[in-house]
Amino acid sequence: MKINLFDDIIVYNMVTIYDIAKMCECAPGTVSKALNNSYGVSPKMRQRILEAAERLEYVPDTMARYMIKALLPYRRADLYQ
Repeated sequence: MKINLFDDIIVYNMVTIYDIAKMCECAPGTVSKALNNSYGVSPKMRQRILEAAERLEYVPDTMARYMIKALLPYRRADLYQ
């Protein structure tokens, strides 16, 4: 989402799934499922979420996605030892 501070300075505010969830009045997990095209979200809610994401100019955080993929091979118990 663009925020104009001055005429020549534009700051981009990172939109999160929490922002989309607040706009759609649903849980962040539901937004995640809809954006990842997972099961468990009604077609009507999925459409509502996708429209909100487009309207807010949502862009997935590639660093967060990379970190999740990097940690997936490890078991949860291994992370706390």
